[in-house]
Amino acid sequence: MNEEGKNLGSIEISDDVIAELAGYAASECYGIVGMVDLSLTSRATEAFGRKDIKKGVKVRIKNNQLYIELYVIIGHGMNMVEAVNNLMAKVKYVVEKHTDLKVASVDVYVEGVRI
Repeated sequence: MNEEGKNLGSIEISDDVIAELAGYAASECYGIVGMVDLSLTSRATEAFGRKDIKKGVKVRIKNNQLYIELYVIIGHGMNMVEAVNNLMAKVKYVVEKHTDLKVASVDVYVEGVRI
């Protein structure tokens, strides 16, 4: 709604855009050294030399709230709880800041440790 209170239209943000935001946020988190590829199309894309930032991110929208799942690899010797808590907070902050949508949960699945 603009300042006069008139509705100018609607805005729709695709799940892929939200997944990209979450992926970028995750890539900047200390202790997170990788994301686990969950789809065959992402594997094919990566095999051709293009990085898919959405790799390891699932997004669901229910009742105008976001539910984000991240599948990550943690660096060896890292405090997993601290790294995951930082990741959850950063992803929630970045996605809410850029979309004005409420993030109901950020669930993180540690799929491996890289030595």
